[in-house]
Amino acid sequence: MILTISEMSSGYGAAPVLHEVSFDLAENETLAVLGPNGAGKSTLLMSIMGLLPLKQGRVVLDGRDLTGLSPDQRAGAGISWVPEGRRLFPSLTVHENLLVAGRHLHRDDEAERLEEVLRLFPDLSPLLDRAAWALSGGQQQMVAVGRALVARPRVLLLDEPSLGLAPMITQMLMDALDEVGTGGQAMVLVEQNVMHGLRLADRAIMLTDGKISFSGYSDQLLSDDTIRTSYLTGTA
Repeated sequence: MILTISEMSSGYGAAPVLHEVSFDLAENETLAVLGPNGAGKSTLLMSIMGLLPLKQGRVVLDGRDLTGLSPDQRAGAGISWVPEGRRLFPSLTVHENLLVAGRHLHRDDEAERLEEVLRLFPDLSPLLDRAAWALSGGQQQMVAVGRALVARPRVLLLDEPSLGLAPMITQMLMDALDEVGTGGQAMVLVEQNVMHGLRLADRAIMLTDGKISFSGYSDQLLSDDTIRTSYLTGTA
């Protein structure tokens, strides 16, 4: 397994949001994290990234225990995070934002990584010199995903990548992420559009009140009538 989360409890202040959450992620696998608002989905990603301290549990990547490491150290170890809301540097250009994660790279490697991102998101090619604040929401999300991919992470964490995007842009983004996953990138995906998330993912976990209430293959969720009725008839 490339990523192992063991008995993770974390949250904000004294009260935990997550309660003893455990799962594994295999290489070349996409895991969808589903659940209602407030279930702890974003908290899970932030805890894996080291942005929230664990009250208990471990984060292990490629056999290395990252639990005590800072977010920067976890990024260096091979975890990239695409946060909800994109969090670009608004005054920097698209080109500068994309290469933030590759600032340590040799110039030739930098050019190669940039080419990979532009092949995935060709709409960004004519926008490289444009400030990030001047982009549309969909373009900003492409930059956010591209920035994370420049680091060639072992695991890519995606928090609500389609949030606030028009349906056509959402489909374009999901097609790109499907290509990334097919290419072998391991991903943990929090996605408010449940159907999009399940179609991208190999497996899924369902969080309810900070605990895993279901874990299985995506097609199980799509075909199980009880689960469809309970979770997939509304927004998650």
